[in-house]
Amino acid sequence: MIIKYEVKENKTFFHYKTETPEEFHGQGEVKYLNLKNKEGYVFFDYEVKNINNDLMAFMSIIIFYPFIKKNITFDFKVSEFFIKNMKKIDKFKNTVIKAETKKKIRYKHTGKNYLITVGGGMDSTSIMCLFKDAFLYHQKGKEKVDINLLCKKLKMKREPHIVDTNIKDFLKEKYFTHWISVFLGSILVCMDNNIGYIFLGTPLEAKIFKNNTYNNPFSNSKYDIHAFLKDLGIVFVYPLIGCSEILSSKIVYDNKADDYIIYCDKGKNNSACHKCTKCLRKNLELCYHGKKYSKNYFKNYENTYNLIKNSIFFNIFIFKDKNFYIDKSPELYDYRKKYSYNTNWCDKIYTPLYLENTDKIYKIILTKLKKYAKPMNHNEEIKLLNYDGNKLHLSNKDIIETFKVKTSDTYYDVLYLVTIIVLLFIVKYLM
Repeated sequence: MIIKYEVKENKTFFHYKTETPEEFHGQGEVKYLNLKNKEGYVFFDYEVKNINNDLMAFMSIIIFYPFIKKNITFDFKVSEFFIKNMKKIDKFKNTVIKAETKKKIRYKHTGKNYLITVGGGMDSTSIMCLFKDAFLYHQKGKEKVDINLLCKKLKMKREPHIVDTNIKDFLKEKYFTHWISVFLGSILVCMDNNIGYIFLGTPLEAKIFKNNTYNNPFSNSKYDIHAFLKDLGIVFVYPLIGCSEILSSKIVYDNKADDYIIYCDKGKNNSACHKCTKCLRKNLELCYHGKKYSKNYFKNYENTYNLIKNSIFFNIFIFKDKNFYIDKSPELYDYRKKYSYNTNWCDKIYTPLYLENTDKIYKIILTKLKKYAKPMNHNEEIKLLNYDGNKLHLSNKDIIETFKVKTSDTYYDVLYLVTIIVLLFIVKYLM
């Protein structure tokens, strides 16, 4: 595949040209994809001025990721550093990369400026509440969200960059090639504004829970696109990584922004349907914080049990005591009665994910979050780390005891090792 870019008519274009039949097809994030034509382009209606070729090349490989096979040719200069790091990614380990190279053309940032990718939903809006002076990027979609109105209500200090793109249209399936595509164009804004950090609205549940159990977000040591982009000079940041959705909804509600956000497009005119899992969850979160709903609002959800039982956000539904649901929904009330466990850690901050991160931006974020919530105490951290939405028949005591057993096992392993070392030293000394 041959890739090049051009900037004209207030747009930035990324052109591709296939060289073999196999480059017409590829596995996307969730489905198999097919190109419409042998050659074509993807555009963003943003005219980038301060171009960095390595970042343009990075954007290219993300856009055309599924269709890059044995060879890729960049029809513009890239750095040797870029090619070296691209080869670290498993997908491109054996790819032949052709390009005219320079020794070093890396993007330099000071870390001073940051950008929020704004979708108009609860999570990205809560980050806007924390950082009023951030640069803002919104990529148009079918959701009918008024980003300008939202920014005005929150008194944001900068005008949002609202960008259109044909990133779905060069495919037969009209589907994103990769999850990053939804905010990929924000990198263009970064180049022009010396931005070193892109804030993403991924909450604790989506980032560290997998199959309803805790999953260490830093356990994967593979070199991936996050590490690749960081080496090129821009860092993905997750301000809500230690915050449940209950906390992000509190930030939105406290800032009176709840009437201007959107979280579902399944209803009339692409507005909320008030029938799906997400509508139930988001409105329940706001209800926790005091938002008023009609008497029958939560009773109108059909088969609430099936909506929530398989959700990775199940922790939100058991956050409140069963009595909270008596006047909301008989079905929710009956379902909640089954569990003695309570996720009372949900409205607090899991601070280790901020304190253990070496980038100072996480300390700044933590300071801002503490205006809305307290950090979890030790017992609450234990409950989070041992949370298992699949085994909530356990009582609070059972879960804490389980943790103690794990800790105890580790302690005796260490003690055993130390004992062996001491014995070896004594034997050596006696000899």
